[in-house]
Amino acid sequence: MKTCRLYSWNVNGLRAVVRKSHFFSFLKQEKPDVLCLQETKAHPDQLGADVKDVNGYQANFHWAQKKGYSGVATYSRPPASRIACGLGLPHYDNEGRVLIHSYPSFTLFNVYFPNGKKNEERLAYKMAFYKDFLQLVNQRMKKGEKNNTASVSPAYRRSKLPFSIILASISSSQPDIPKHPPADNRVPYKLHRV
Repeated sequence: MKTCRLYSWNVNGLRAVVRKSHFFSFLKQEKPDVLCLQETKAHPDQLGADVKDVNGYQANFHWAQKKGYSGVATYSRPPASRIACGLGLPHYDNEGRVLIHSYPSFTLFNVYFPNGKKNEERLAYKMAFYKDFLQLVNQRMKKGEKNNTASVSPAYRRSKLPFSIILASISSSQPDIPKHPPADNRVPYKLHRV
């Protein structure tokens, strides 16, 4: 199986990352096959053509109805055979939190999970989102979607289980585990290599 370089990056505002030149320098340096961005905070009409149409990449966006809030984007060199925006539930999908890409050997979920710190209502929303997202993933796995059987290990191949990858920004931790690195260990952007 060909190696596929997947990256997840909570940009906390795609326009700001582009303005600071981090976005294009990252693409040039790392050359990801798939780059999943979370917290883009932009509608496509707020982005320049150079960001929406990056040479060599298929770009897909799912944005929140409210401008400057939430949103995800995926840049992919291999074309996805199918792309879905959202979970199919309007009360989540109007926040632009999920893109689902189907590739020949896996399904990729690009997810920006809700934060529940604001109040009890948002915490309940966050927990319901987790439950409904997990239910969706489990349903898809039970269906055994065609063309989503991974060729990783012989045992896994024999199992014929669909292979899903979730790249996400998740605002969760145990109470005694800090959510952020110490101040002296900060980087200009949050990046996780998978």
